[in-house]
Amino acid sequence: MPKKHTYVLGLNTYDHDVSACLLRDGEIAYAIAKERITREKHASGFYKEVIDYCLEAEGITLDDVDLVVRNCYILPVPEMEDRLLYQDLPGFLPEYERAEAKSHPYFLSRSDKVVSISHHLAHAYSAFAVSPFEEGAIMIVDGVGSYRSDVNEPFPATDTATPLARESESYYKFSGAKLECLKKVWMEPDRGFLSDEFYNMPGLGALYS
Repeated sequence: MPKKHTYVLGLNTYDHDVSACLLRDGEIAYAIAKERITREKHASGFYKEVIDYCLEAEGITLDDVDLVVRNCYILPVPEMEDRLLYQDLPGFLPEYERAEAKSHPYFLSRSDKVVSISHHLAHAYSAFAVSPFEEGAIMIVDGVGSYRSDVNEPFPATDTATPLARESESYYKFSGAKLECLKKVWMEPDRGFLSDEFYNMPGLGALYS
C-alpha cells in the first residue's frame, strides 16, 4: 500500500518549553508544548509525551515519520544527549524520565532522518515557514542561542567572534522556500548563560530578559 503523506516532526528538546510540531505534506497537522500535558509551566526534560501526542492524534507511528528536525539552545542535541548519559542534570533530564529516554528510538539517534539545527535557525523557520508572504526579512532577538562553533548554517563570517560566543541576534531574508542568513550578532562568554545572569550579557535579547 503506497504511503499517503509525507511527515516532518519538529522538536524543541530539553530546555524550556519542550514541544513538538507535526507537519503533514508541509502543513501543520498537530503541535503541542509539554506544559499542556504535564501542567508544569515552561516544562523542560524529555520529549516523549509531545511526540506521542502528535503521533496518536494523527494515527501514525514513528515509522511513518520521514524527517525529524530538532534543536536545543544549550548544545546540539547529539552532544547534549551524550552529556546526559554521564552528567546529573535534573533540570534537563530528571531521574524519573531517564530510563524512558535511554530506551527511546530518537535518544542518541544516528539515523540520517534525524537532524539537528541551530537555535536561531529554528526560530527563523518557525517564522518564515508559516508566513503568507512570498518574500520578506526576519529578525531573531534572543537571550542566548547556539554557540558559534555549533552553528552549521551558512552565515557571513565577517566578525571576530570566538567559537564560544553565542547567538544574540540573527537576520535573515527569505524568498519562496529559500532562507539566507544576512548577519549574526554574537555574545562573548561573560559570567554564564543562565537566566539570572542575563544582566551581565550584552545584546537586545539579554536586555529584554
